[in-house]
Amino acid sequence: MEFRPNSIDALQIRISKLEKENRFFKRAGLAALAGVALLAIMAQAPMRKTIEANEFVVKDAHGNARIRIGVDPKNGAAELWLQTANSDEGASLSDAGLVFQQNGVVRTVLENGNLSLANSGGQANVKFSADDDAERDLTIEGAKGSLFYKPGEALEVTDSDGYEAAIGSTDVRGDNGSSARTNAASVVLTDPDQKVLWKAP
Repeated sequence: MEFRPNSIDALQIRISKLEKENRFFKRAGLAALAGVALLAIMAQAPMRKTIEANEFVVKDAHGNARIRIGVDPKNGAAELWLQTANSDEGASLSDAGLVFQQNGVVRTVLENGNLSLANSGGQANVKFSADDDAERDLTIEGAKGSLFYKPGEALEVTDSDGYEAAIGSTDVRGDNGSSARTNAASVVLTDPDQKVLWKAP
């Protein structure tokens, strides 16, 4: 048998190289397995992050504050403010209600089960009420008078001089100071002093 020292040396080098590669692949496999296990654990763990601040402000491209989230120092209510480009408050939403403003005038208010709509002067001309401890009613006011509707009872129209026409169940004051309530099929006309001018039946 012919002895080939160079072939044996080459074989030993090759075996040593394969052993090193084998160890490398084992370590890489263990590292990959550990990475997958870590990702699985992180995916199951709930991600909870808390950001604390007194106020959050969102500005437009010109640096004007347009949205603010914070607590109103006046009443301690948590609020969301929407502001105009001039930083005038346009609307606010809080645990106390919803308010819309236009040119600095409160135009719409929704709070405590009531909705009010105002004119450009801030005068509430339309009012809806759905409060639990009050009658559900609708009031529409204008410069020349008002209309008041109480569901299931009466519809009342009053002019700016105080004259009133009521259709439905309403209280009528007699000449002797006593009062009586009419039924739903009645019509009552009164003067500014609540004196009956005409009624039927």
